[in-house]
Amino acid sequence: MKIDLVTEEHFSKFKAEMIAAMTDLLQNERNPRQWLKGAEVKELLQISTTKLTDLRINGALTFTLYGNMYYYDINSVYEQMEKNKVKCRECA
Repeated sequence: MKIDLVTEEHFSKFKAEMIAAMTDLLQNERNPRQWLKGAEVKELLQISTTKLTDLRINGALTFTLYGNMYYYDINSVYEQMEKNKVKCRECA
């Protein structure tokens, strides 16, 4: 059986690496991408191209048209998800 000893130096190095990794994760979480492509929105909401077009035309999703590509504001996508959230009976 092999026994590895962890010294205070090893532990300090590991701790610094973990803090750096967690800081990076939190930074990425705080600064998500502002705009999503249509395919990303369809995958996220599990909807068809037709439904995505309906949401855009009805003003439910904020979007911008750049060239021939639609980009959707991630905040409006989250707002739609919150708006359509259903509470389970057991949770209430």
